Amino acid sequence: MDSEKTIYLFISSLRGGGSQRVCVLLANGFVERKFNVKLIVLNLTGILIQELSPEVNIINLHKKHTRGSLFAITKMLKRENPGTILVFNHQLAVQLVLIRYYLRSRFKIINRHISNLIETKANERLFWHKYLVHYWVRLLYRRVDGIISQSGGAVAELVISK
Repeated sequence: MDSEKTIYLFISSLRGGGSQRVCVLLANGFVERKFNVKLIVLNLTGILIQELSPEVNIINLHKKHTRGSLFAITKMLKRENPGTILVFNHQLAVQLVLIRYYLRSRFKIINRHISNLIETKANERLFWHKYLVHYWVRLLYRRVDGIISQSGGAVAELVISK
């Protein structure tokens, strides 16, 4: 297939949440419209795997957590050289921003944003997520090329944080 018709989707897993379901629906819908779809997954686990079209190309990075995936993502990006990536996790989006800078690449990052970052931080218990991840998200999230949000409150929060 034409490389211009390749769509890259990036998600942590396919365990069955709302983002995962949207990702699978989009992947299958793009395949039906004759796009070449590459689904990048940190760890290919979850009930929604069985709902994926067999025509979706899966890139499994075999990583349990975002924090341990930096080198695997970098290696994959060098190999794949995508034009645009639709990512379903703000932590992955921030890692893509860092890697894009490191590689001096120009791929675009579009993030499907569903969480309220202030509320997420308030509910976090782990130091790693509450302080480190939140700091990097606040610092680098504005470097994402596009954000798709389903909540007006989340959009307002993102605008204020810029």
